[in-house]
Amino acid sequence: MQSIAALRTTSLLAGLLALAACGRGAPIDGHTIVPDTEHNGAAWEDAPHYEVDPSPALLLDPRGYSIPVPAGLEGKSVNAIRVLADAEFRAAWDGKSALELGAATLKSSGPAPRSFPGFVAGQHYVLGLGYEQPAGADGKLHFDVMWAGLVDVRAGKPGR
Repeated sequence: MQSIAALRTTSLLAGLLALAACGRGAPIDGHTIVPDTEHNGAAWEDAPHYEVDPSPALLLDPRGYSIPVPAGLEGKSVNAIRVLADAEFRAAWDGKSALELGAATLKSSGPAPRSFPGFVAGQHYVLGLGYEQPAGADGKLHFDVMWAGLVDVRAGKPGR
């Protein structure tokens, strides 16, 4: 049985993925995600989307932005990333350093291991930054979202 926090996290990520289909975009350099208050879908539902070019990997670069800690998570800090599309992928992260998000860093979170396919043209992704708790008695890792962004991959442009 999932905890309320786990259900809340799953519902938030699923809801943000559904919103990604709306297609609002905030242009960036095409290969870099810079988290900020404006794009924080965990804070408000009308957050603009990032638009990126198709690519095997993107760079997550916080550039000094501090991920906000929501009520109930005081004393915790960002230690993980989740990328959700047709499957869920995860990576450990210190919350401060730039990190390439690709097959070398993102590992499958599902029961059947698979490689991260890259950011595929025309697809929508949810990027969640948060606190990953050690596996509980149920053997599952629990993830609390602190910041979430919607990523739309442009169609028809070649990867780098």
